[in-house]
Amino acid sequence: MKIFTFVLCCLLCCSCTDVPVTVEKTSSNSKLPQTNKTNLFANWQLADLSFTNNKVIGADKLLATAKIKKAIEDGLLYSFFENGSATAIDGLGNYANGKWKYLNKKNKMEINFDGEKDTLNIYFSTINNNEFLQLTKASTGQKMLFSTLSTINKDEFLEDPFYQTNNQWRMVPPKKQTNAELKSKLTNYIQHLAYLLKSANDKKLQAVTFKFSQGIIKIYDGGIGIVPKDEVPKSWIYTFYNADQAFTTYTMFENYLKNSSNYKGASTGNWLLDDYNILISIYGHIVEADVETLIKPSK
Repeated sequence: MKIFTFVLCCLLCCSCTDVPVTVEKTSSNSKLPQTNKTNLFANWQLADLSFTNNKVIGADKLLATAKIKKAIEDGLLYSFFENGSATAIDGLGNYANGKWKYLNKKNKMEINFDGEKDTLNIYFSTINNNEFLQLTKASTGQKMLFSTLSTINKDEFLEDPFYQTNNQWRMVPPKKQTNAELKSKLTNYIQHLAYLLKSANDKKLQAVTFKFSQGIIKIYDGGIGIVPKDEVPKSWIYTFYNADQAFTTYTMFENYLKNSSNYKGASTGNWLLDDYNILISIYGHIVEADVETLIKPSK
């Protein structure tokens, strides 16, 4: 996606911003990663961004600082998988598939998103007893600090919520889609959310973030609902060819909920597991449902 390439460019390429600036961070003790690459298998969330060039002063420096803070606020998620694939998502909904390679002897990694290649130095830092991944582009001095959103089991990465096959719903189609294709987009979104909850439950995470998974489904404690139509995130709408197609898909899910009781009633007491099971049930029913019935259910 051209938009996402621009986002990555702003973060990694000095030529894309005329006002690089140094942002002070908490001091850290850096150490080299282990000789194997398994400690990179994770979903990494941008925590800080800085530049070593501190020549910019005054209003330009304030503008640069504002841009950096907005990039951090919007969010950026890198995911590195065992098979050499990678995904990148920002908080505005922009998405890209890519590839990565760990250069063991050089303690570097190569990443390639949308044909944009970069070689980055790898460091692991400890800040306030929390481990961070620091990726540095030596030629320009940009540093990106990432915290671990969740680890990725190398033997189960196909079920990671941010793996490519679980994020096809994010891909913007080049032309209008058929109703069947819209249904597939909806079920892939449900699949993504189901794996998000499963991952959190399996890893016993203290918190679950939906920042990089916003859409039309509302997650409750032991129940699944739909986001009000006037509150549907723009980032979800923008994954469709146009808004009309987005709301056709909304209608499919809305009609399913109106005519089903499979979106509530789980009772294990573990809301992550309950909602995961509900989503799996919904997924199966929608996959098997006649698409025209979803759009115009019989009375």
